[in-house]
Amino acid sequence: MKKLTFILALVMLLGAFAGTFSVSAASGDVGITLAPEISTETSVRLRKDSNGIRFTATASAELIAELNASKTAGKITEYSFGMLICKAEDLVGIDFTAEALTAAGKTFADKTARHGLKTNEKTGDVTFTTALVNLKTEHYDVPFTATAYVEYVVDGIEKHRIYATGEAPVQSAKEMAYEQLAEVSPTKKKDFPNPVSSYYAKEGDVYVKKEGAAYSFYSKAQQTVFENYLSGVLNHDPNFYRPLSPKTVPIAAHMKDIFRSVGRTYEGSNGVLSCDLTCSGIRFNTFCEGNVTVKLTNNGSTGYFTVYVDGVRQPTRYSAKAGTSTLTIATGLQRGEHEIMLVKQGQFAMNTVDLIEASVVGEFLAIPEEKELFIEFYGDSILNGSNVLLQPGKGTSPETSDGTSAFGWLTAERLNADCSIIGVGGLGVVKSGIPQYNIDVLHDVCGHPDHSGVPTYKFTRIPDVVVIELGVNDAERGADMDVYKQKARAFILKLREVYGEDVPIIWLDGYHDQNFWGPTQDVINELGGEDANIFVCKTAQVYVPTSRGGDGWHPDEEGSLRMAKKLVSTINTILKDKAEAAE
Repeated sequence: MKKLTFILALVMLLGAFAGTFSVSAASGDVGITLAPEISTETSVRLRKDSNGIRFTATASAELIAELNASKTAGKITEYSFGMLICKAEDLVGIDFTAEALTAAGKTFADKTARHGLKTNEKTGDVTFTTALVNLKTEHYDVPFTATAYVEYVVDGIEKHRIYATGEAPVQSAKEMAYEQLAEVSPTKKKDFPNPVSSYYAKEGDVYVKKEGAAYSFYSKAQQTVFENYLSGVLNHDPNFYRPLSPKTVPIAAHMKDIFRSVGRTYEGSNGVLSCDLTCSGIRFNTFCEGNVTVKLTNNGSTGYFTVYVDGVRQPTRYSAKAGTSTLTIATGLQRGEHEIMLVKQGQFAMNTVDLIEASVVGEFLAIPEEKELFIEFYGDSILNGSNVLLQPGKGTSPETSDGTSAFGWLTAERLNADCSIIGVGGLGVVKSGIPQYNIDVLHDVCGHPDHSGVPTYKFTRIPDVVVIELGVNDAERGADMDVYKQKARAFILKLREVYGEDVPIIWLDGYHDQNFWGPTQDVINELGGEDANIFVCKTAQVYVPTSRGGDGWHPDEEGSLRMAKKLVSTINTILKDKAEAAE
């Protein structure tokens, strides 16, 4: 008999992810030869607030040992377990991998098992569960299956997977419910303590309802869940599937209980949340279905936005013309909990945005937690994504620029970190492309420095790392080297004043005029270098020449990713060494 438990399963929504993957096939040179094993048993998820199918997998003690040995040896930086779940019919002629399902245009669920992992103290094996929940009634009789995988990361950025060789049994929720209702005893026993007046028995290929006294393993409430699968009732809790109503809330008024700021923002005039800097925006949680919209005012040129739904970057590049409009940032969401993030792509020299209100069909939930890691970036056009989206013949413009495709945001994304992007195209320590701005003016702004009423940033959250990408504009515009060194030194000391001595500061080198790097290195050496937590990250030159469609000054998406990859590796090494020194 398959006993069903109330273990808190990892929630998965079919269709929550069906996009492209950057995960590679397993690399054989890191010492990992084994894979997880998917269980031959499935079960019905027994939860008051949601229905579904639960799958179980096991990572053997031997696999755990291989993973830990590879991590200790520095061959991998981290690992995790997860599962894919899909309709059995969608696997015909297709390998059971995320890459193959995506290429075939199939809908599937993919989720990392972050909760519910359980270690067998005797064997050392680790089991983990996932559940496909909130099934639609038309899916109650649809067979699903699952496979498990282990995912490991090389160099802090390259993800590889090894999938289980087997698959879970092909079963529908309705079929499993029949099985549980048919498992009864004619007499009361330890494992069958609950009296029932009816049950099911399998006759041939069908289940037939029988009237009569018997005893079940399951309580009356649990049996009701099974009965609901048979009758097509969405859920035995009527409140969970109550009709949802539209809900609209002002954004600036709820920055402490609903919305979390992405980057530096501030409350502007008329009760709006002003997002001036690149990669500024909001993140929030909601229980909803259907569409999510945000009303905003775009000041300046056409504004572009990046949207994440449940942690997945959406392929659409959302845009808003000058003026006030309502932007639909998510469509067709299945009923359930969702995390939404809206981020401005452009720098303040191109446009600023005032967020007015957000609307959902459902409810807004509690404000999302801060991410464990926080990185602060200061930089020029390369950090702000100028011309990262190559469009030959078009200069720097909102159409060709996207800070969320530049190295800073990509670095934070891959480290699952919160971040602030501070700067503007042409920014220098002393001399800038926009003469009235330099790092003295921009280091403590919350928004456009020329806007009235913009508050000074209070440096309230201490970053885990500060990254500086400056110097190229000073070199190109003939800054006096002695003045440059004086200002660069003062900037680092200012960061030390507000953040303390323990925060690592990383200055990027390699993307600009090498002849001008000397003064920057002199300042770093004078202030103590790595002994004083001031580091250099050497990145490869990533200019895209005009012969390849670039402007000869800026990286494209590929070059930005190369920069991010190197920076991720540097940050991982610094934070690892710092943690070990603290032990």
